[in-house]
Amino acid sequence: MKKFVQNIIILILPFAVTIAFVNFYVDPDNVFSSGDFEKGVADILLKGHNVDNLKNCDERVVLKKIITQLPYKPDIVSIGSSRSLQVSSIFFPGKRFFNCSLSHANIKDLIAVVGLLDSSNKLPNEVYFDTSPIMMNASNSQEWESIYQYYLYGLKKMNIESNSDEPNVAFHIFKKKCTALFSFSYLQNSILRFSKRNQNKFKDVDTALPKNFGRLFDFSVAYPKEYQNRDTVKAMADAKMFAAKTPPPKINLADLKILKQIINYLKSKGVKVTLVNAPFQPDCYKIFDEKKYVFNDLANGFKQFAMEMELPLIGTFNPADANLNRRNFWDQIHCDKPSLMTVMKIVQYNPQ
Repeated sequence: MKKFVQNIIILILPFAVTIAFVNFYVDPDNVFSSGDFEKGVADILLKGHNVDNLKNCDERVVLKKIITQLPYKPDIVSIGSSRSLQVSSIFFPGKRFFNCSLSHANIKDLIAVVGLLDSSNKLPNEVYFDTSPIMMNASNSQEWESIYQYYLYGLKKMNIESNSDEPNVAFHIFKKKCTALFSFSYLQNSILRFSKRNQNKFKDVDTALPKNFGRLFDFSVAYPKEYQNRDTVKAMADAKMFAAKTPPPKINLADLKILKQIINYLKSKGVKVTLVNAPFQPDCYKIFDEKKYVFNDLANGFKQFAMEMELPLIGTFNPADANLNRRNFWDQIHCDKPSLMTVMKIVQYNPQ
């Protein structure tokens, strides 16, 4: 039996070593890059240039490298989920704007981003907070761990009680690297990336608009052209599938309590805060609302929160309020940039 196990190990070991070598060398998601990839992206954006062909990037590490080196203090920043990533400088003419929103963001990301801005002396005059119920619903995403040190800073500065079950960040990062090292799916991505290695390099396009998924100089996202050719029939089917596998959006009261602490801290620093509701795709909105009128609860809940906190509330969850249809959405939760500009002109509540 012992000899059989030894033979199995001898047989498997070369394959495991080969997989590990290829995955480490090609590294399609930059798991082993130690931030060098992200530094290259940040260096371009810090020059005031746009970046094209930007894929598989740890945007939190890029944001950290930019904010800590940014040569100016922004007038306005947007903080939230991917639903506010398209907010850009053209929304605020004459102002220095920077987008600090993050894909798959949760409440820990908000703490970390405010901590990053504060510790770098980059707190702006105004903050626009995305009220995405997906973000405000105790997301289990661990991507925030890339800026863990600023999360800890934010907890301390804003007197937010840390969860006693806080995960071991160092262990999670180590586990992620080990998993990627010996993963067959990561090997497939590595082979694909290597075969197209000349097509997968991010590019400095100066002031030109990115064409193949990129970031503008203010860190707002630029989607590829194919996003503009939307299949409205497929959108209906996708909305049903999304609604079937996604819990109805709702406000997590524990997260809302933390958001209140974040806002109070910003107010104490003289920062004006505005809450922003972003719309859902029409079919998705209808399917969810037919269940339990969830969006009425969301809209009323955030309006009540805005009134309690004496904050302006703009935007809407309901696409009909802004005359938006299926063609105005990339998917179930992201509308296009012109539509987002229109939505942010809708005032739900203004304490002044």
